Amino acid sequence: MKKYIYILVMSLAVGLLSGCEDTDDVFGKSPEERIQEAITAFEQVLLSPEYGWEMRYFSTENSAGYPLLVKFYKDSKVVVAGQNRFTNNSYKESESYYDVIDGNGALLTFETYNEVLHAFSNPVDPNGKGQEGDYEFYCDPSLTTDNQVVLIGKKRGLSIVMTKLDKKYSDWSVYFNELAAINKVTFEGNAGAAFHLKVAGAGPYLTYNEYQFFQGNTAMGFILTPSGLHLYEGYERNGQMAVNFQLDNAEAPTKFVCTDEGVTASIEPRYTPLASYQMDSKTNAIWTIDYKTMGASSTTAFNALQDALKATHATIKEVDLLYVQSVSKNALRFRYRIADGTELEALIYYDLTYTPSKNPETVTFTYNDANENGLGFLKRAGAGEVEAGKALVNAVFAKTYKVECASGGLLNPSYLKFIATDDKDCNFTIHKKNF
Repeated sequence: MKKYIYILVMSLAVGLLSGCEDTDDVFGKSPEERIQEAITAFEQVLLSPEYGWEMRYFSTENSAGYPLLVKFYKDSKVVVAGQNRFTNNSYKESESYYDVIDGNGALLTFETYNEVLHAFSNPVDPNGKGQEGDYEFYCDPSLTTDNQVVLIGKKRGLSIVMTKLDKKYSDWSVYFNELAAINKVTFEGNAGAAFHLKVAGAGPYLTYNEYQFFQGNTAMGFILTPSGLHLYEGYERNGQMAVNFQLDNAEAPTKFVCTDEGVTASIEPRYTPLASYQMDSKTNAIWTIDYKTMGASSTTAFNALQDALKATHATIKEVDLLYVQSVSKNALRFRYRIADGTELEALIYYDLTYTPSKNPETVTFTYNDANENGLGFLKRAGAGEVEAGKALVNAVFAKTYKVECASGGLLNPSYLKFIATDDKDCNFTIHKKNF
């Protein structure tokens, strides 16, 4: 392998020498012979891993990064796998053909259409640019080792890192399952979440969106890994450059910790899970309550409410938490169906008290009022008595709750779990409603 790397280094000079006459060849070989050796060496490197390569693909330096898996074969076949928004977030493999050719140096080209890889270079948007990615690459021999190849995009000049896959990923779906598990506890459904990037003790506040961090209007592209994330350009402060991060706990993470030698850095949530909800609750965000996965105590109380409604031939279809701008109140919204098939919406207003006031850990729900449909809902549940219906609803929701990320840890406030402080079995989970 070291011999191949040396040949690749020498091949960089070929583009300069190819314009000269082939007399007095100081290397003892013609430029054509040397480039052919470089091509052969490059291809042998590509074919070397038994289980294929992990490719960290970036279209541009500040765009989202996408993990791909790639396997090259001697018959010029190549298989590329991905699981991202371009594959409808489902695992997908695509087979095509590649070649290593003379392009003023050994050039890897994915010469026939590959549905997974070429999704990043198709000019599909209205401006005719698409993702602006590359599908032809040179090799950077100075950064190539026995286990890693750094490709340089021909068009954009971006560095695309390929690392040999371990045997544990002989089944490629295992790799993407691990990524999905990391994504679930960090970024899934988490657009708009706020983070703090600390390098040498301080640094910028960031906002997340689609595998990019934004510092104001400036985007910072990163890619998810099976243990954390990798910033494309990194972030430098006080002479420390932070690039690679891993979760402090895979199942219940509280932050990303930098793994680069000699660098003290982290990426942490800026707010508690409840503070994130508190800020969103004053916007148009709607949170759906998953009443089918409540804790035992909450389930008992909720079933009592449902049974009371069933006695009047009414059925709850959906329960949401939202802020009603027109009256400046937080509300529980019950969507329910009555005997003739008509669906109605009831708003039950609650005051929410957060403790402490800054970055709160708990919230208390206190009944405030109801709109006209809400009073009708309470009267129906209470067999004609509003107070009786209110008691049934309050038995489920009028409590003080500690709030945590339902997926574990602190990093993903798009799924939240409310746990009563006086009864851990009194709990429910909410998630942001998608439209």
